[in-house]
Amino acid sequence: MVKPEVPTAYALAVLEGDRPAFAHARAAAAAGVEDGTLYWSERADRLDLALVLEPEEDLDATLRAFYAFQVAAGDALGAYTEAAFPLAVRWPLTITFDQFHLARTRVAWPEETPPDRRPTWIVFGLEAEVSEPDPDHERPDLITLRGAGAVDVPVARFVEAVARHFLFWLGRLEQYGFAVIRRAWNERCDERGRVRALRLPGLEVAGTVGGLDARGRFVVGERALALHELPPALLAGEAP
Repeated sequence: MVKPEVPTAYALAVLEGDRPAFAHARAAAAAGVEDGTLYWSERADRLDLALVLEPEEDLDATLRAFYAFQVAAGDALGAYTEAAFPLAVRWPLTITFDQFHLARTRVAWPEETPPDRRPTWIVFGLEAEVSEPDPDHERPDLITLRGAGAVDVPVARFVEAVARHFLFWLGRLEQYGFAVIRRAWNERCDERGRVRALRLPGLEVAGTVGGLDARGRFVVGERALALHELPPALLAGEAP
């Protein structure tokens, strides 16, 4: 199987078989693995990667880099999918293709970390199905990478693209501040300006979607929602 060639800023760790990258990355991060370690589950049928970072700022500021990761993931996958349907982001975790669920991002950090303290580690993850995982079509809202037009693209190419695009957007964040990430994310927000009923575990709010504000909170109607206010299990992909 083709292995990814990623920039030297990363330390690539290949996980054989179906070992989940995000779970492995979380455990390694808690044990003190090197900053910039990129875990990839070596599978032909699924894109599954996770990146361990050692933050330099408090949690509230660090989570703004997660939005840079989402923009990067969307741009990377969009380089191989059908150009007539640009990829979009849907808060808090989804990347969409023509309103279909294409990929899921994930994020985790030490749960005891308050928003104004620096977490000792943070993990960003990305998962997408390459081929049809649901032959009975029990999830008609899902679409695969092949279904979105990325035919005959080795999974390694997606990993490489995500790694490159994230370095680009992280550099923009560091050079110009969160405003540039906010603008890029809001341009890609698939429901901005629409009335939406947002239903998540322990949260139900409805109103016009305003996108991200200057602090990185997601605005729906009169509410401004921060990622760190959501259940950790939801952000880590462990809750529906």
